[in-house]
Amino acid sequence: MLEFGVNELVARMFRQQGRGFLLQCAQENPNQSGLVNVISHVEQCLAETIDIDQLARIACMSRSKLYQQFKHCFGCGPMEYIQQRRLEKACDLIRKGNSITQTCYDVGYSNPSHFSRLFHQQYGMSPREYAARSWV
Repeated sequence: MLEFGVNELVARMFRQQGRGFLLQCAQENPNQSGLVNVISHVEQCLAETIDIDQLARIACMSRSKLYQQFKHCFGCGPMEYIQQRRLEKACDLIRKGNSITQTCYDVGYSNPSHFSRLFHQQYGMSPREYAARSWV
């Protein structure tokens, strides 16, 4: 049982480190590989509607291969990754003092209620609670 736990911890650490590495590569050299191109595109277009077929074309992969690569590198699918990145950016914007409603729109959500619900699922608190707790 302990060995399984250690293996799971190592796998999670590798995924997180791999994610950071790919983000760094996307910023430094966005033309390096298909998956790096996708990450770079996502970072540039967080506030826009992002289509999986478009991402697959950018990566020069089929949809299924794109899902497979994302699952392998990040432990989640592309849409879940996009949602995580949007919410991470929302945290940064809220910390900087932006209004929650404006932050919602700035990171690509069109419904503040939906944004608040997803934020709460991800961080265990509403955006208002986050703003009140953090960085005051």
